[in-house]
Amino acid sequence: MIIAFSTSSPLASVAVMGEGTLLESWQGEGSRNASAKCLEQLIGWDVDLKEVTGFIADVGPGSFTGVRVGVMLAKTLGWANECPVAGISSFDLISCREVISLPGRRGEWLVREPGRPVAVESEFRGLGYGSGTERRDYPNADAAVNLIPLLNWMPAVELLPEYHLAPSISTPKTPYRAEAPP
Repeated sequence: MIIAFSTSSPLASVAVMGEGTLLESWQGEGSRNASAKCLEQLIGWDVDLKEVTGFIADVGPGSFTGVRVGVMLAKTLGWANECPVAGISSFDLISCREVISLPGRRGEWLVREPGRPVAVESEFRGLGYGSGTERRDYPNADAAVNLIPLLNWMPAVELLPEYHLAPSISTPKTPYRAEAPP
């Protein structure tokens, strides 16, 4: 049995797969409590974690905190259960075969065309989601069932999010100066 998590978008999802088939799947609002919602589903489905042979996480791109939540869920459960983990991009959890646009910074889109590297563009194309678009194609953990043979399994400690943009950190107008204690 394999469990996949996607928490990179406004919708969280979790899927339980076995022998190439989807056994259970849920997708719903999870913007402030994605980890709790995913774990509630596993508890409700009465999943025995001792039977799990691997955990999959949506490694992004997406919400900085959301991506970290899904990666930490997979890493923690993988480490605790001595199971390997794997990562899948948000693009592939929407579609492997179509152009996908995901929100980047203001006025920018991360666009992935099949077989090409991710590009930063100013216009939305294809499938995806984001403000200013009518599309609402979110990453869904149940898409992982078709990608399992292609995954790179690793020890839990090695799984990392995939950030496609450098952090946008602003420097303070007035630098903080620590005063020496008296």
